[in-house]
Amino acid sequence: MKWKEAGIGVAGAGLTRNVFNYSYGFRDWPTDPKVHALYADLSVADFTTSATEGWLRNLSYQYRNGLIDKEFYLRDDDNKLKAEFVAGNTGTYGLYITNNTDVFAATLKNNPGAEFAVIPPGTGVPEGNVPQGRADWTFGLIMGINHASTAEERAAVWMYLEWMSQPENLMFLQNGVEGENYTLDSDGLPVKDPDFKGESVLSQNNNKDYWALITEAPTFETPELTLKANKNNWTPAGYEQIVEDMIKYRQEIKPYQIQDPLFTVVLEKVNEYKADLNNLFQELYLDIVLAPEDQFDAKYEAAKQKFLDAGYQEILDEKQEAIDAGQFR
Repeated sequence: MKWKEAGIGVAGAGLTRNVFNYSYGFRDWPTDPKVHALYADLSVADFTTSATEGWLRNLSYQYRNGLIDKEFYLRDDDNKLKAEFVAGNTGTYGLYITNNTDVFAATLKNNPGAEFAVIPPGTGVPEGNVPQGRADWTFGLIMGINHASTAEERAAVWMYLEWMSQPENLMFLQNGVEGENYTLDSDGLPVKDPDFKGESVLSQNNNKDYWALITEAPTFETPELTLKANKNNWTPAGYEQIVEDMIKYRQEIKPYQIQDPLFTVVLEKVNEYKADLNNLFQELYLDIVLAPEDQFDAKYEAAKQKFLDAGYQEILDEKQEAIDAGQFR
């Protein structure tokens, strides 16, 4: 609202789809494990809960009062969200920060007076609630080998993973060529050259799409050295405070981070309906949010029933049966 009053823009927003963790800030705390198991699901929206209703009402208010990008529903990928931020049309943007990100320089090119800060975790959380969020599972990426693969192809996958896990190869994938991509500091930690553009230049997220098959983050001899090394990887030159705040806020919200439930049986209805419900969710939530305020209640009630009838009730029934049987953790 203060941005609007000052005439300096609106918050960024994009189309919600595919990953459904939007309602955490509107959920009750402390969390009931069985309620959490019933509704928390990355692949299917918790569309019928009071948390979703709170999120929808807030988003509707922001839209109707011109506090977010009026065409947020057209921003359906990261490049479109980033373009609005870099152009100065929106004031917020979420990204994986690394020392070679181009978002700061690109924004300053269009808006030389721009300043940057990390949004505090309590922002967007209703008064009385806590900044809940989805915690990482206690395991890494889930990998699979196609059932039609030959024995030789399966062996090749394992050999590739074994090769990647060797310290010298992992070091190369994470950092590139010493003396070109990076130099070593007094602690023996790699310090990357953010301006390096040679043949071994790393991808936008420091090659993580490759080496994440082996580990979540580079690790070194001690936790202190590991943190220092990761700060080197995360910090664009001149934006040390951004990363310091990011780490500080991460520590503050740790008590409110909750892992998704893990069911010990296959949820067949989730697999059957999730794609159709994903598409239906986009249609229903936009119809509610973009409508006049006096239509909210009627539209939401009708939408909930439509969502339930389209397969969500069957998902809830299947989950409840598994929860009652203790088949989750």
